Amino acid sequence: MMRVRGPILLVVALLGGCSAPCEEVPISRNFAPDNNHIAYVTGRNCGATADFATVVWVGRSDADKDSAQEVFVADSNHGRATTFDRGGPVVRVTWLDARHLHVAGVNEARIFKNQARSDGISISYGKLTVD
Repeated sequence: MMRVRGPILLVVALLGGCSAPCEEVPISRNFAPDNNHIAYVTGRNCGATADFATVVWVGRSDADKDSAQEVFVADSNHGRATTFDRGGPVVRVTWLDARHLHVAGVNEARIFKNQARSDGISISYGKLTVD
């Protein structure tokens, strides 16, 4: 019976790599007051088995988005949170100054990532009330 484990593990490993990549849809771009950094807000759709998510990225404004760092990820908590038209929970991104970004999200959102710093930028978080 032990001989069967190897082929089964190989098939499982190969099938695990068959999932399609997630689709990222741009929602907004927000430049820091000194224009040296940028915060991107995107909607993420990973297919029927996952909830839509909202992602905030921080990067240098003179570089492309692919070099930005993902700092915040939240989903709608199975439809409980107020969402953008593109599916993920509503967030508001505000630069308080050139080195401080504030991200406000709706209470009902399920948060998976909320990083405190990125590329010398301090990131704070709060709750957003949506009417």
